[in-house]
Order: sequence, then structure tokens, then C-alpha cells
Amino acid sequence: MLFVASALIIFVASGWAWWHYVRSNPERTFYAAINNSLRTQGMVRQVTQDGEGQKLEQKVRLNQTAQHVAVGQTAINQTGAVMANINTETIGTPTADYIHYTDIKTSQKSADGKDLDFSKLINVWGKSEETGQTTGELYNESVLGVVPFGNLDAHKRTALMDMIVSKKVYQISDDDVVREIRNGRPVYTYTVTVAPEPYVAMLKDFAKVAGLNQLDQLNPADYKNTPPLAFKLTVDVWSQNFTDVTYDQNPRSEKYGSFGVSKTIDYPKNTIPSSELQSQLQAVQ
Repeated sequence: MLFVASALIIFVASGWAWWHYVRSNPERTFYAAINNSLRTQGMVRQVTQDGEGQKLEQKVRLNQTAQHVAVGQTAINQTGAVMANINTETIGTPTADYIHYTDIKTSQKSADGKDLDFSKLINVWGKSEETGQTTGELYNESVLGVVPFGNLDAHKRTALMDMIVSKKVYQISDDDVVREIRNGRPVYTYTVTVAPEPYVAMLKDFAKVAGLNQLDQLNPADYKNTPPLAFKLTVDVWSQNFTDVTYDQNPRSEKYGSFGVSKTIDYPKNTIPSSELQSQLQAVQ
């Protein structure tokens, strides 16, 4: 009996030590979060950017299963001499973007002093031209961020993680990690510095294994003398997923959640070229 009790004590103690010194080690947690970002079937990103009389709020759901697609709702509020509220929905694939305006309000008047009437253009879907290149804007913004998001197999993920660690793409310091409890969960916030040359090389490698071709001709050496990028990344210690990113000297912030969740999207069947949709909007006077 005494032996069993002693064994249980040792088991609990060793489990706590493993959690404290290994799994929840800040550096290990940081790279585990990057690894998890490379093997997720989906996630949700919320973006806020506020400055110079304009505020942007965007929510994007990314699917990385058989259907690679991002769906975003964006609201732009402009104040000042001309006030405007513009709401859009965008569906982005690796090769194209579908966009429609769900609401447009502005204090700007027509040449004869009347309110501008956009009603005929609300809910008209525009589609960007497909060129054979994977240049879909919303999808690429979602997967090619400060940390890439993909659903890579173990072999490709391991190779990319080896490159990220060996090239020191992300510079962090355990001394600068802020430890907090948020909503009852432990989180680490890291001050991160990224050297552009290895970061661009990493993105190029990621794009290639993720089936994206728009970075094929990019030369990382061209970014050798570019100043480093600094930002803060927050990780949920238990799930080892990123939750927040904020940028130094930049009014933009991002929040992440709903990892592993995906939803099938139906693409619009009736569309006009995006360029035509924009021309019709500009013609409203």
C-alpha cells in the first residue's frame, strides 16, 4: 500500500515537472504554436485597424480541407468631412476573389445635391480575373501572415519547421515573455522580431509546399537590408494556438480562434467582373 502511495506521488510530481519545464516552456510553446498553425483545417481571424479617421473591422473564416477558401465580412467606417459606412462580403480562393457590397451609406452628395443611390449595386457579386497564378487576395492574406496558416502533411511540416528554427526566422527571448491568465487560461505574450530575408525565404518555401505559385520568382536576398519587423504574439498555453498579434507602431491588431473548424462554402453563380463592379460604383454621382 505504501509502495502504491509513493508511486502515485512520484507520478503526480513527474507529471507536474513535465508540464512546467517541458510542455509549458515558453520557447517550446511558441514553436509548438507555429507547428499547430501549419496543420489546422481551419481558423477564424478578426482584424481591427483604427486610424486617421477610418476604422476597419474584418472577420475571416479560413478553410484548409478539400476546399481551400477564405470568407470575410468587412466593415469600414469613415469619419471627417465625408462620412461613410461600407460593408462587404468576400469569398477568396487561391486564384480568385468574389466580392459584393451588402450596405453602402455616405454623406457625400451627387452633383445636384442629392443622396447617392447605390441600391442597384447592393448584393451584386463581382469576380476578379483568374490568370493561372494563385493571387487571390483574401486567401493569401489569410495564409501568408506573420505566421503562415496551412494544413500540411507531417513530412512537409517537419521540413518547414526545421527551416524556421535553423534560420532563426523568429527571434524571441524568454526574459521578455509576459505570463498572464485570461478567461481562466494561461497565456504567454512574446515580443517577436523577424528578419525579413529569412522570413521571406520561409514564406516562399511554405507557399511552394502549400501549392501557391505567386512567390516563385521572389528573391529573399532582395530583403537583406530591409529593417526587421517587430510585433507581439500571444499563445494559449493549454491549446498551444496563437490568439492575438499586435504590431509595433501600427494601429492593426488580429485575434485568432476556432482552430480546426471548417465549413463548406458555395461560390456565387452569377457574377460580373470586379473591375466592372468598381466602375459602376464610381459612376454613381
